[in-house]
Amino acid sequence: MRIGINLLFLIPNKVGGTETYTRGMIESLEKYDDKNNYILFCNQENFDTFSSSKKMLKVKLPVAAKYKPLRLIFEQVLLPFYLLKYKVDLLHSFGYIGPFITPCKSIVNIFDLNWYYHPEDFSILEKFVWKFFVVFSAHFSDAITTSSFSSRKSIIDVLNLHKKIQVIYPGIPKLEKPSSIKKLKKLGIKRPYIFTLSALNPHKNISGLLRIFKKVSDIEGQVQLVIAGLGGRSRNEINEIIIRNRLTDKVLFLGWVDNQRLSTIYKFAEVFVFTSLYEGFGIPILECFNVGTPVVSSNAFSLKEAVGNGGISIDPRDEAKFVKEIIKVISLPKYKKILMKKSLAYKKKFDWMKSARKLSNFYQEVND
Repeated sequence: MRIGINLLFLIPNKVGGTETYTRGMIESLEKYDDKNNYILFCNQENFDTFSSSKKMLKVKLPVAAKYKPLRLIFEQVLLPFYLLKYKVDLLHSFGYIGPFITPCKSIVNIFDLNWYYHPEDFSILEKFVWKFFVVFSAHFSDAITTSSFSSRKSIIDVLNLHKKIQVIYPGIPKLEKPSSIKKLKKLGIKRPYIFTLSALNPHKNISGLLRIFKKVSDIEGQVQLVIAGLGGRSRNEINEIIIRNRLTDKVLFLGWVDNQRLSTIYKFAEVFVFTSLYEGFGIPILECFNVGTPVVSSNAFSLKEAVGNGGISIDPRDEAKFVKEIIKVISLPKYKKILMKKSLAYKKKFDWMKSARKLSNFYQEVND
C-alpha cells in the first residue's frame, strides 16, 4: 500500500508537541512497518528536515505553511491532484486538517479540540477557521486518529461522529544525551530550580504556576522557576504577575530550546511542574520519564493518561496541593528519589514500536 503523509502544517520548532508526535511516528513507521511504502508531502519549511529512503519518499510541494490561508487553499484544492499523481492509496493528515475530497481513503489526526474547550486562546477569526476546517476534515475523512482516550471521547461527543477513531499513544520522545551542568549556567539557570515546558497560552495556566511558585519561593527561598517553550497570548498577563509579585529575578524564560539543552534542563531540575487546564496528551511528561525527572502535574483531561503512575497528578485548581508536593520534592531527598524511580519505570508504557505497528494495522483496516 502507498500511504501519503500530509505534513503541510508542520513548521519546524513552531508547533510544539504536534511536531514531536509526528516525527516520532514517521521514524517508527519507517523502522517497524514492513508492509507499506510512504510518501511524505512536505512544505517549503520542513522538506530539508526529513530524510528520504526506499520506504519513505519525500516530495516538496510549492507552498509555505507560514502563509496559512494559502496553505489551507493548497491543501484543499491542489494536494488531491498530487495524491493522484503519486498513486496514493491512503492519506494520513497529521495536523488536525486534511483535504475534504480525496481520490483515496483518508485519515485525519486530531490531537484535541482546544478551540472548543478554550476559545480564549484564539481570536474570533482563528476560532472560526479551526472549527470550520477541523469539523469538516473530521466528517469527510474515512477515519480519525488521536493521541488519548480523553480526546477520542471528546471528538465523539463534540463532533457527533460515529466512525473509526483509533487512539495511538506516542512513544518516549528522543532527546540528546544530557550535557554538563555547566551548560545551564550559560543559560542563566541556577540550582535548585523548578522546570516547565509550555507555550504561554491561557489554557496552559502559567498564571496559576506563578502563584504556586510565589508560595514555594516564600517558603524555600533560593529557588528558580525556569520556563521553556513558545510564546502565546498570555505573555502580558504573565509579565504583570511577575512584576506584581517581585519575581523578576526568580523567573527565567528561555523560549524554544534545542534537544540537548532540553535534556540537560530536565535532568538537573528538582521537579517538573505542569499546571495546564487542558492537553491533547502532554508530550513533556514523557520527556521527563526519559531522564527520570520527578513529575508533579495537573490531572486535567488527557494528562491523567500521560502521567499515570509515573508521577503526582493534581487538580490544576488545587494550588495548595501543588505547593505541598513541590516543597516535599525540594526538601525531602528520599521523596524525590521515589518520584525519580516512578518516572523512569513508567516510560515502559510508551513504546514507538507498538504505536507504529498499531498505526500500520489501522491503515490496513481503513483501506480494506
